[in-house]
Amino acid sequence: MNFVYILIYIVLISHTIRFSVIDFLIGFCSQLHSACVEAASDHVRSFESLQALVCGKNFSDPAQSNLLIASGLIHLFVVSASHLMILRKIILYLLCNKVATFSLLFLYCGICNFNPPIMRSFIALLILAVIEKINLKWKTENLVLVSGLICLILSPAWINSLSLQMSWIAALTLSVIGYFFAKANSFLKNSIFYFQYLATFNFIGIPQPASIGVSTLFTKFLEYVLFPLALAVFLFPFLGSIFDFLIVSLNMILSKLELTVIFRPYDSEKMIFINWVLIIALHLFLNYFTRKPVTCLN
Repeated sequence: MNFVYILIYIVLISHTIRFSVIDFLIGFCSQLHSACVEAASDHVRSFESLQALVCGKNFSDPAQSNLLIASGLIHLFVVSASHLMILRKIILYLLCNKVATFSLLFLYCGICNFNPPIMRSFIALLILAVIEKINLKWKTENLVLVSGLICLILSPAWINSLSLQMSWIAALTLSVIGYFFAKANSFLKNSIFYFQYLATFNFIGIPQPASIGVSTLFTKFLEYVLFPLALAVFLFPFLGSIFDFLIVSLNMILSKLELTVIFRPYDSEKMIFINWVLIIALHLFLNYFTRKPVTCLN
């Protein structure tokens, strides 16, 4: 706990100084992100989906992004924890070396422009590897807390980042599921994420409850088929036709379902404040009502 207090103190200092390590890293690695985005455009017709899945680039087509938001699948097209963990498994399997694996994962963070969700996930994975190496036992929410605080130290401006908050809340939601609903089916777990969405995105817009079923059906496919395939397209361009077919088919299915989300104007400052209140409340709840040490990031 003393370590957490020290991190909070450093966060306050870094917020006062306003020096951002992340801004320096982005400037240093910006060409990696640009190269990834340009390469994606050369390989497939559905290049925006490929850029989002692999390069961490936001959709410029509002129709595409709204379709994914309404279906509850947008988080699977934003490079974050699940993508990084899958990539970690692939690299570790191929190289069997943790130092090389984390070096390549850090390089991939650079390719994704060091966006807040992927950096929080990378830091969490790195801390997890260290505490496993020295046989320490941490509760999952403490791992989430420390990785989030380190993100705020590396980039003080991220205190106003909705994407960091959403990543943080999603990780805490996974902790709640792991403690209390570990044996539940996928539909119930996705329902919990839906209600988490209501709490955090209520000021922006609410997707239809039917998005719970859509997430249940397509989550595993997007994580374990489409994302690895998207990575493979960069090495084997001939796979681009398969990727295009899957994206077109997915968009067609989602369009047929006619899912909608009603967007409304919102006060970003108020939303950011409420999200921080929710994050603190979840940490307090998990700290006082759970005792299980961390065993994995999920």
